[in-house]
Amino acid sequence: MKLKDFYKLVIWDMLNPFLLRLKKHKKYKIDPSFTGINMGGGLDNPHNWLSVDGGATHFLVKKVPKFFTARFFKNFNMVDNYSFDEYYVKLKSFKSIHFDLCNGLPFENESISYIFSSHLIEHLFKKDCEFLLKECYRVLKSCGLIRICVPSLDDEVVAIKEAIAEYENGNINKIQKYVTSDIVGYKSKFSNHRYMYNYEKLHKLLHNKGFVEIERKNYKHGNIPDVRLLDSRDGIIVEAKKP
Repeated sequence: MKLKDFYKLVIWDMLNPFLLRLKKHKKYKIDPSFTGINMGGGLDNPHNWLSVDGGATHFLVKKVPKFFTARFFKNFNMVDNYSFDEYYVKLKSFKSIHFDLCNGLPFENESISYIFSSHLIEHLFKKDCEFLLKECYRVLKSCGLIRICVPSLDDEVVAIKEAIAEYENGNINKIQKYVTSDIVGYKSKFSNHRYMYNYEKLHKLLHNKGFVEIERKNYKHGNIPDVRLLDSRDGIIVEAKKP
């Protein structure tokens, strides 16, 4: 096993799950200065939104000295996109709560005004997603809004059909994406998509959890505050209200 994969195994499969289990039943009081919460926001998080993320690297970078993390985190995948200084400054620019979203949301009933999620729920098994959306409904205030962005299942089906057509014409390249994995080395439990959605399925899911005024929105347009800052990836985008 490569040293890089060993570090990930120790942190993701041993240390991080242990820390997350300790917090499973913890509740946090959200500061009124925060506009809302960003579930699984990674590095794309405005400073006035509270990030809720179970990522081990994010948690450790915020907790341990910079000189240590600068050396240690060169073994992680973010070095492909950022220098450590860029990553460190970006991560330190907002506040986050280290919490496993499969355990719900660590807030009191009707305590949050806005919830944002981009390219998160497709990484959850269907039952975990349903539980998380139930939790979103629980913590939202009356008339609170949720905005969810997911990759389009319809687009994936079109791409699969095109790959099959090319395969039948003798080109085997496109089909490889669907029959092999490009993830090598260590895999976390969120490495892959677990359940994909089209608009109709996402609409029905939100409706079944009690949300109303469910509307499809365009990229960087909608009723939720700071939408131009929050949206970093396109896809199927839906906003819904708690009555």
